[in-house]
Amino acid sequence: VSLEFVTNMGIIIPDFAKSSVQMNTNFFHESGLEARVALKAGQLKVIIPSPKRPVKLFSGSNTLHLVSTTKTEVIPPLVENRQSWSTCKPFFTGMNYCTTGAYSNASSTESASYYPLTGDTRYELELRPTGEVEQYSATATYELLKEDKSLVDTLKFLVQAEGVQQSEATALFKYNRRSRTLSSEVLIPGFDVNFGTILRVNDESAKDKNTYKLILDIQNKKITEVSLVGHLSYDKKGDGKIKGVVSIPRFQAEARSEVHTHWSSTKLLFQMDSSATAYGSTISKRVTWRYDNEIIEFVWNTGTNVDTKKVASNFPVDLSHYPRMLHEYANGLLDHRVPQTDVTFRDMGSKLIVATNTWLQMATRGLPYPQTLQDHLNSLSELNLLKMGLSDFHIPDNLFLKTDGRVKYTMNKNKINIDIPLPLGGKSSKDLKMPESVRTPALNFKSVGFYLPSREVQVPTFTIPKTHQLQVPLLGVLDLSTNVYSNLYNWSASYTGGNTSRDHFSLQAQYRMKTDSVVDLFSYSVQGSGETTYDSKNTFTLSCDGSLHHKFLDSKFKVSHVEKFGNSPVSKGLLTFETSSALGPQMSATVHLDSKKKQHLYVKDIKVDGQFRASSFYAQGKYGLSCERDVTTGQLSGESNMRFNSTYFQGTNQIVGMYQDGALSITSTSDLQDGIFKNTASLKYENYELTLKSDSSGQYENFAASNKLDVTFSTQSALLRSEHQANYKSLRLVTLLSGSLTSQGVELNADILGTDKINTGAHKATLKIARDGLSTSATTNLKYSPLLLENELNAELGLSGASMKLSTNGRFKEHNAKFSLDGRAALTEVSLGSIYQAMILGADSKNIFNFKLSREGLRLSNDLMGSYAEMKLDHTHSLNIAGLSLDFFSKMDNIYSGDKFYTQNFNLQLQPYSFITTLSNDLRYGALDLTNNGRFRLEPLKLNVGGNFKGTYQNNELKHIYTISYTDLVVASYRADTVAKVQGVEFSHRLNADIEGLTSSVDVTTSYNSDPLHFNNVFHFSLAPFTLGIDTHTSGDGKLSFWGEHTGQLYSKFLLKAEPLALIVSHDYKGST
Repeated sequence: VSLEFVTNMGIIIPDFAKSSVQMNTNFFHESGLEARVALKAGQLKVIIPSPKRPVKLFSGSNTLHLVSTTKTEVIPPLVENRQSWSTCKPFFTGMNYCTTGAYSNASSTESASYYPLTGDTRYELELRPTGEVEQYSATATYELLKEDKSLVDTLKFLVQAEGVQQSEATALFKYNRRSRTLSSEVLIPGFDVNFGTILRVNDESAKDKNTYKLILDIQNKKITEVSLVGHLSYDKKGDGKIKGVVSIPRFQAEARSEVHTHWSSTKLLFQMDSSATAYGSTISKRVTWRYDNEIIEFVWNTGTNVDTKKVASNFPVDLSHYPRMLHEYANGLLDHRVPQTDVTFRDMGSKLIVATNTWLQMATRGLPYPQTLQDHLNSLSELNLLKMGLSDFHIPDNLFLKTDGRVKYTMNKNKINIDIPLPLGGKSSKDLKMPESVRTPALNFKSVGFYLPSREVQVPTFTIPKTHQLQVPLLGVLDLSTNVYSNLYNWSASYTGGNTSRDHFSLQAQYRMKTDSVVDLFSYSVQGSGETTYDSKNTFTLSCDGSLHHKFLDSKFKVSHVEKFGNSPVSKGLLTFETSSALGPQMSATVHLDSKKKQHLYVKDIKVDGQFRASSFYAQGKYGLSCERDVTTGQLSGESNMRFNSTYFQGTNQIVGMYQDGALSITSTSDLQDGIFKNTASLKYENYELTLKSDSSGQYENFAASNKLDVTFSTQSALLRSEHQANYKSLRLVTLLSGSLTSQGVELNADILGTDKINTGAHKATLKIARDGLSTSATTNLKYSPLLLENELNAELGLSGASMKLSTNGRFKEHNAKFSLDGRAALTEVSLGSIYQAMILGADSKNIFNFKLSREGLRLSNDLMGSYAEMKLDHTHSLNIAGLSLDFFSKMDNIYSGDKFYTQNFNLQLQPYSFITTLSNDLRYGALDLTNNGRFRLEPLKLNVGGNFKGTYQNNELKHIYTISYTDLVVASYRADTVAKVQGVEFSHRLNADIEGLTSSVDVTTSYNSDPLHFNNVFHFSLAPFTLGIDTHTSGDGKLSFWGEHTGQLYSKFLLKAEPLALIVSHDYKGST
C-alpha cells in the first residue's frame, strides 16, 4: 500500500510568473502471510514458512522541490548537522526488526527554516529474516485423561521454530472435574521460563449456610510465589461474610481482609477487618457500623507496628553507628570556618549566646523569672554537645502507631409537648361572621334534559383553638471518643452530650482531651462540662465549666445563668475565670449579672472584678453598673462606677445618667493618680437642644493644665467654645477657640497667648463665611527680647473678587526687616504688589514689585535697591504689554566706590511692523573708563544699526563709531570710524561703503603717526554697470637709531580702470633709505 501527499507553498501570478516550494510526502506499507493448516483427531496444527526476503512494514519519505515557470529542481538538504541512523534488533527467533532514518537538524542555525522545510527526511521499519529458521508452527492438542479416578481435561499449545536454530514454547492447561481444579503451565526452555498457576474452587456449603472457597496459587519453577485464598459465606438469617488472604512467601508478606454483614428488619451490622504483614511490620484496620432501634454506633481501630530490628537487617547499611556519626557530623559542622575568616560557627554561636545573656541581665534587672533562662544560656555558651547533656538518638525496637475511636448515638424515646399559638385562636365562626347557610343556584340544561333545583346547605359552626400541641421527640445522647497511641505521643479525646430527661428539656455535655508526650512541653489536658435545662415552670438554666492544665499554665472557668419567666422575671448570671503559670503570673476575673422586676421597676446590676499579678507588678480593677426603668413613667436612670489600681497607675470613674420626658442627661467624673488629673463631662439633651461640656484639670509638680469645652447644638444654631491653659513655673500658655454656626453663616475665632512674664507671643485669627463671601484675618505678635516679630493678614473672597493683604515686621536689636503684600483679583483685573525693606548687618535693601493684568494690558515692574557703606545697587525693570505693543526697560546702577562703578540702560520696543532696541554701558574702574552706546531699528525693508564705543586709560584713548543702514532692498551703507591715541601714537581708520542698485563704492583711509614711523593709505573702489575702478595711494617715512641714525621713505600708487573695450592700469612705486 502506497500513499503520497503533494504540498505546494509559493506565489503565482497568472500569465506572468510562478514560484513555489513543492513537498512530496510518501508512505508505504508491505505485508503478506502464507500458512498451511493440518487437522487431526484432537489436534490442530498451523505451519507458517519463514520469509525469504525483508518485509517493509512501514516507510516514509519527504522530498522538497523548487518549482518555477521554466523548470523544477530538487532542493538539496542542509548538510550541516545531518542526522542518520540504521539499527537492527532481535524481534523473535529467526527474525530481526530494523529501523533506518535520516533528517537535517537545523535547531542550531537561527536563519534556517522550520521542520520539515529543512531538507529531505526518510524513515523505514522492516523485518529481516536471519536465515536460521525455515518455518514456524503452532499446535493445539486436546486430551481427556484419567488421574486417580478423576477425569482431567488437558489442552496443550505448542509453538516451534524449525531450522538451524530450534526453539519452542509450551502452554498446558488442565481441569480436574472432580476437585474442580484448574491448573496452567507455561514452559519456554530457551528463555528459562517455567510459569504456572493452580486454581481451586470448593463448595463447603451446609444445610443452613452456603460457603464457597477459592484458592489461586501462582508458581515459578514449581515454587509458589503468590497465593490467593478467598471465602464467601451467607445464611438465611441475614449474616454474610467475605474473607480474602493474599500471601507472598518470598517477601514474608501477607494481606488479610474480612467483611461481615448482618441485615434484618430491626438491626444492621457491618464490620470490616483488614491487616497486612511484611518483614515483621504489621498494619491492621477494623471498622464496625451498627444500627438498631436504640443506638447508632460507628467504631474503628487501626494500628501499625514495625519491628525495627527485622527491617534494619534487610538494609544494606549498618544503622548501629548512626548516633555516633550524628554527633561527629554536628561537631564538624560547628568547627567549620567561615570563608575568608579565622572564626568558626561554634565561636559565632557562643558569642551570640553571651551577648544575649548580657542583654537579658540589663533589660530584666530586678525581675526574678529570667534568671532561670540566664543560667541555661550560661551552660550553652561553649556549645559543647557532651556538656549539654544531649541524649543519644536510638531507634526503638518496636515502632507503633495506633488509633481507635467510637461515635455512638443513643436515641431518646420520650417526647415533649410544645403549644404553638394559632392565628385567630379562640374565634368562632360567628365571631368571624361566617354565614349559617349557603344556597346553590338552580341548574337547567334543556338540551340534555338536566335540571337541578336550588338548594340551601347549612354551614356547621366551628371554633378555632387557641393553640396547637406539637409533639417533638427529645434529643438523645451522642458519645464521641478517639485515641491515638505512638512511641512519642499519646492523644485522647472524648465527648458525651445529649438529653437524658423524660418530662422536660435538658441537655448535658462533657468533653475531655489529654495528651502525653516524651517532651513535657507538648503534654496537656483539657476537660469541661455543660448543662442547660428548660422546664414547664418557665425556668431556663445554663451552666458550664472547663479547665486547662499544662506544664507552664493552669486555668479554669465557670459560667452559670438562671432565667425565670412570668409576672416577676428574674435573671442571674455568674462568670469566673482563673489562670496561673509556673513562671509566676496570675490572673482572675469575676462577672455578676442580676436582673429582676420590683412592682413597676426593672432593675439590672452588673459587677466585674478582676486582678493580675506578676512578680512585683499587680493590677486590680472593679466595675459596677446599675440601671432602673420605670414601666409606668418611662423614666430610665443608671449609674456606673469603675476603679482601677495598679503598681504604677490608679484611676476612678463614675457615670450617672437619666432619661425622662424626652430629656437626657449624662454626667461623667474621672480621677487619675489621686487628683493628678480630673475630668468632669456632661451631656444634656432637652427641648431639641444638645449641650456637651467637659472640664479637665491636672497638676504634677510644677506643671498644671486645664481644659474647658462647651458645645451646643440646636435647630437654629451651633456654638463652640474651647479654652486651654497650661502653666509650668513662670511659663503660661492660653488658647481660646470659639465658633458659631447660624443661618447667617459661620464664624470662628482663635486666640493663643504664651508668656513667661518677660517674653510674650500672641496669635489671633478670625474666619467668617457668609452668604456674600468669605473673609479671614490673622494677627501674630512675638516678643522674645531682643527679637520682635509682627505679622498681619487680611483676606476676602466675594462675588466681586478676591483680595489679600499681608504685612510683616521684624526687629532684632539694630536690625530690622519689613515686608508687605497686596493682591486683588476680579473678573476684569488682577494685580499684585509687594514691598520688602530691610536693614541687616549694616546693609540696606529694598525691593518693590508690581504686577497688573487688566483690559489695558500687562504691567510688570521690579525695583531692587541696596547699599552697604559706599557700595550701592539699583536695578529697575519694567515691562508693558498693550495690545500688539511691547515696551521693556531695564536700568542697572552698580557703585562700588567713587571711582568704581558700572551702569547699564537697555530698552526694547516692539510694535506692529517695527522693532527698536537701545543699549548703553558705562564702566569705570580707577583710571579705566569704558562707554558703549548702541541702537538697533528694524522696519519692513529697512534696517538701521548704529553705535559708538569709547575707552580711556590715563592719557590713552580709543574711539570707534559705526553705522549700518539698509533701505528698500536697493540702498545700503556701512560707516566705520576708529581713532586711537596710545602712548604718543596716533592711529585712525575710516571706512565708507555704499550700495545703490547696481552701483557700489568703497573708501578706506588709514593713518598712523608716531616718532619713528608715519604711514598713510587711501583706497577707493567703485563699481557701476560696465565700469570698474580702483585707486590707491600709499606713503610713509620712518627713522631708526641703531648704530647710527637711519631714515627711509616709501611711496606707492596703483590705478585700475576697466570699461567695455578699454582697460587702464597704472602703477608707481618709489622708495629710499
